[in-house]
Amino acid sequence: MSAPAPRALAAIDLGTNSFRMAIAEVDPSSGHFRVLLRVREQVRIGQGTRDRRLTAGSMARGVAVLKRFRKEADRWKAEVRAVATSAVREALNRDAFLRLARREAGVAVQVVSGAEEARLIYLGALQGLPARGRPVLLVDIGGGSTEFLVARGRAIRYAHSLKLGAIRMTDRFFPGGRTSPAGVRACREAVQGLLGPVVRDLKRLDWDLAVGSGGTLRNLARMAQARRKEPRDLSRTGTPLTRREVDALTAELLALRDPARRSRLAGLDRDRADILPAGALALQGLMSALGIRRLAVSAYALREGLLLDTVEKRRGRLLQGVSEARRQSVEAFATRCGGDRPHGRRVARLALGLFDGAAPLHRLGVRERELLGTAALLHDVGLFVSRDQHHRHGYYLVRNAELVGFTDEEQEILANVARYHRKSHPKSGHDGYARLDAGARDVVRRLGGILRLADALDRTHRGAVRAAGIRPGKRRALLWARCRNLQAAAEERWACVQKKGLFEEAFGVRLGLSFRRGAAR
Repeated sequence: MSAPAPRALAAIDLGTNSFRMAIAEVDPSSGHFRVLLRVREQVRIGQGTRDRRLTAGSMARGVAVLKRFRKEADRWKAEVRAVATSAVREALNRDAFLRLARREAGVAVQVVSGAEEARLIYLGALQGLPARGRPVLLVDIGGGSTEFLVARGRAIRYAHSLKLGAIRMTDRFFPGGRTSPAGVRACREAVQGLLGPVVRDLKRLDWDLAVGSGGTLRNLARMAQARRKEPRDLSRTGTPLTRREVDALTAELLALRDPARRSRLAGLDRDRADILPAGALALQGLMSALGIRRLAVSAYALREGLLLDTVEKRRGRLLQGVSEARRQSVEAFATRCGGDRPHGRRVARLALGLFDGAAPLHRLGVRERELLGTAALLHDVGLFVSRDQHHRHGYYLVRNAELVGFTDEEQEILANVARYHRKSHPKSGHDGYARLDAGARDVVRRLGGILRLADALDRTHRGAVRAAGIRPGKRRALLWARCRNLQAAAEERWACVQKKGLFEEAFGVRLGLSFRRGAAR
């Protein structure tokens, strides 16, 4: 029986423009939550980035805000979950900021991929939308990136993140927030060029409801409300924003070249006066390219999605949905990379059998089991580049894949486990392995040791080994395998002898082998 959810949760979104927090009261019996407090502070952590490095000033502003958020969360006795998106995700010195956040503010920040960011935003937006099972296109324009997702219910068909954001484009084309005809032309061309591949993907997919979220879209929706003489309040079921309104608002924003004059426009948030023209141009370009006449702007986004994700994970109710989203994403990535898919599935099945048998030795949980199975499915994707050093190529492919449902740390673990299915054992001098903390490195060694054996058990790619497991002991353990016949599995047995070293190092045991004929143990 799973432990009851905590009474209060705090979800923190570290965006490129602003940091946001929502604190919710959770009903332990039902898992339902009620938001008690929403706060937002402008940080602009991604502004002024030099050589893909966060500045000392932006990191100091971010940590100061996190300290205030932590204090507020403690006042409510709330468990904190924080995620960072585009600006932190791309920063070369992000680890320095993450260490500061943990040490100075007491906040452990998870960095999420663009695809996972899109999933969380969608979870949030879905809470306030009358989608009723319709296929949905979600667009979230942030400060550093734009996320795209196509889904029906919780079945995700497409997720992608594009380096197209209001702050990023402002820094590039409108220094200081001042627009010019030449800057506008260059920005439009860049938007069109960046959107091209995504637009082609989206035109091939089935969706009939366009949903918008993020600060840019919410501010444009409020400006449209002001012009319609409506209350400046976003509907919980989605506020409409038409293409005609976006065209008119974009023209109005561009006509006022100075942010100070622009800030007096009705409905415009003063702290967005400098960056909104770039965001409006991005939205206008997207709606034009896809022929979108109208979209529903959601009042809910990543914070609310993070709350829902956390509550349901704590209760074990979202595991199937998250696992399904992960599975679909992994299968799509593996298909793009080609290779021997039946071999990957056999290795995954064998790896999970070894993991379950070795449970008394590793004492790892459901999360690590799923990571092992996924790494097994993807262990040979590096063959897409070349056979030579394909384990290294596989690391970079998996590390940089847009996989839905995985945190940045989980994807780093996946990439490392896939890398160490052959050749060198993990070493502190290996860049990817060195980026992990001590606990994650231990997980990589243990899962890598298991994966090596599972891969060895299907060395010939013929399915000679039908089932396998581990019989643990204090100083010795036994790998048992059931085969179609012993001669057919001779190469697999030889490979296990060659590749058992990492398992023995990781678990501190000597490993014996028992290969017998039979379908199962």
